[in-house]
Amino acid sequence: MDLSQIGYTLCMNLVLVTLLMIVSYFFYLVERKGAIFDIAWAGGFMITTIVSFLELDGYFWRKTLLFFLVILWSCRLGSVFFRRYLEKEEEGRFAAVRDYFHAPQEWKFFLLFLLQGVAIVVLSWPFQLIASNPSLTFSALEYWAILIWIIGYIGEIIADTQLREFKMEPANKNKVCTTGLWRFSRHPNYFFEWIIWIAFFLLAFDAPAGFTAIISPILMFWLLRKVSGIQAAEEIAVRTIGQEYVNYQKSTNAFFPWFPK
Repeated sequence: MDLSQIGYTLCMNLVLVTLLMIVSYFFYLVERKGAIFDIAWAGGFMITTIVSFLELDGYFWRKTLLFFLVILWSCRLGSVFFRRYLEKEEEGRFAAVRDYFHAPQEWKFFLLFLLQGVAIVVLSWPFQLIASNPSLTFSALEYWAILIWIIGYIGEIIADTQLREFKMEPANKNKVCTTGLWRFSRHPNYFFEWIIWIAFFLLAFDAPAGFTAIISPILMFWLLRKVSGIQAAEEIAVRTIGQEYVNYQKSTNAFFPWFPK
């Protein structure tokens, strides 16, 4: 593994993703829609993948596989966020963040954009390991990783679709979705998102220093559980739905799917 090449790619990723976050923040100042924050999230991984593909000298077909998986995942995620951006009623967590970071504290929201950029670069570490792996054959672990990625990708699509269809019914306004995958987990979309990052870690594992890619699923687990995912979503759900959601919390696992109590 060429450390100088890896270091150059890291720096380029950090610079380009930071520029994306700055531009996204200015779009936010104009539009005042927090969904831009998530759109920038999806776009950041496109940048780190393209840079890794172009700058690192690993096996071409492995780099191509990585490029396909990340771009496919990023485009789907970005389309979900863009649809939310177009909605007239802003998602609760965005409205809460916007209201909290009012002037003169708005500069703190800018710091959140910059910190998101740093998180994207750290989470993209497996991409660099995969794209620099010189091995000319795919290992059994990599084939398993592809299968796990497919499971995570399809599971996330199903979870998002089930929730969207539930919310489209006017009678379900301020009610809890407990059908499909949402019967077994309060956040199956986040669980399958995490599975995708487990797959990226496994894809990187056979590369030189591949074990260090474990930082990505660990960081993603923390972000989903404690930062921008479950904790924020559930605070809003309890306020808007009330006791019905509290009962849902008591009966259904927050993250890992399991049979309800």
